[in-house]
Amino acid sequence: AARPLRTITAAAARAKPGDAIAVAAGTYTEAVELAAGVTLIGVATDAVVVESVTFGIHVSGTLPTTVAQLTVSGGAGSGIVVDQAPVALRRVRVVGVQKKDKVGGAGVQVMQSPAVLLEDCLLEKNAGVGVVIYDSGPARIANSVQLASPRQTTGEDGAIDATFVPNSRMSGNFGGGIAVVRSRARSGGGAEFDLTLVATDVRANGSAAVASFGADIKIVRSALRETFEQNTGSAADGLQVSVGVEGYE
Repeated sequence: AARPLRTITAAAARAKPGDAIAVAAGTYTEAVELAAGVTLIGVATDAVVVESVTFGIHVSGTLPTTVAQLTVSGGAGSGIVVDQAPVALRRVRVVGVQKKDKVGGAGVQVMQSPAVLLEDCLLEKNAGVGVVIYDSGPARIANSVQLASPRQTTGEDGAIDATFVPNSRMSGNFGGGIAVVRSRARSGGGAEFDLTLVATDVRANGSAAVASFGADIKIVRSALRETFEQNTGSAADGLQVSVGVEGYE
């Protein structure tokens, strides 16, 4: 058998479209440039951690790409950045990304991708928005297992039934849970939504749980709750909708 490489970067440099990189348990201190068309899969989400002082994983190109079963921790700017590639993120956790030069800080940022899937992903405690989807889609953020709609318990607090605990969660992101931006018509048109959000808990994020800037969004069996003010007197909304990109930073 071939000798395992010591870094994900070394494996990514050798990989060609259609190849799969299997990542063993461990903490990898590096920023990974991943060519589109390559599959990157860790042994388990909590067992594989990519730490970086810049971005965690950057995917560029136009071929379908999958990243699965790993954690991106820390870094600045964005945890996972996708440029143009159709992308599927499965059982991925992104936590603790900080802003760079006072901007960014998103857990996941996807730009000009024709197809986006986040399945059973956890985006938490990032300085910016948990997920930013820019001129991309159709996109789908979902739990892999179908869940019943979250039920509101009785009482004035309006709490959600404690049995609603999906694996798809956006929580504690200071800049907001999910932002979807549509500044131009989607290539190819079509009647699909820019984002379909299914069985996801968007909880305790700043400003807005979900924000749409000129985008069409469908929300199914999900909870948007406990949004907090970024600053005293600022917005704290479950859903924010703008007909254009004005207000998006």
